[in-house]
Amino acid sequence: MAAHNESEEPYIEKIYTNTFGEDFGEEEHSLVVPETARMNHDCRPNAMYYFDWNTLVHYTHASRRIYAGEEITITYIDPLQTRLRRRAAIKSSWGFDCSCSLCSAENHFIRESDRRVIEINRISKILDEVVSQNETEREAARKHVSAAAEMADLLVSLYEQERLHAGIADGYRLAALVYASIGNEWRAVKWAMMAADIGLIHDGPEDEGVLDVRRLLLAPRQHWSWAVNL
Repeated sequence: MAAHNESEEPYIEKIYTNTFGEDFGEEEHSLVVPETARMNHDCRPNAMYYFDWNTLVHYTHASRRIYAGEEITITYIDPLQTRLRRRAAIKSSWGFDCSCSLCSAENHFIRESDRRVIEINRISKILDEVVSQNETEREAARKHVSAAAEMADLLVSLYEQERLHAGIADGYRLAALVYASIGNEWRAVKWAMMAADIGLIHDGPEDEGVLDVRRLLLAPRQHWSWAVNL
């Protein structure tokens, strides 16, 4: 494994460079998983990973079809940032300039990408409040309810346009909750199925978000989100 800083403690530097931070057993842990750590970074990766603290297994799955000869990549950072912030985070923590296909694109493509990322974050924040389990937060977002379904559809479309395959489960989950909150059962089920499918390989079967959309699938009209915005 590589270490991006020169030091008298090369093993410690390798740990700093290659560890994955995980919380389990009510404590924060740093894990060294050599197989995954050797995978290179891409701001739009074709693989994703999660850690199962019950089995202590670090799972890595394809987030889309990977073609013969194509390098398997993961993301080292939160990809829902503008290029400037992504590259700064990579440089600060790993010491290299990101040259993935997105970061090295021409400026007019970057501007549109940044615009979509900003819009994904803006819509997600609004919809998080629209479908919040906190009634006060939900009431404060009441003015957005009439447009929430269209916003949810746009959110999913923006994830797809941005090739954010490794994070699209969050968009599906919000769309499912939005449609459940306005009493549209079949649209809620559609998005919940997609959220569960991708969420299982992105976050694992014990993730609370995955468990929640599976509860929605089993009994949409008994789910906490059902018709809360009617």
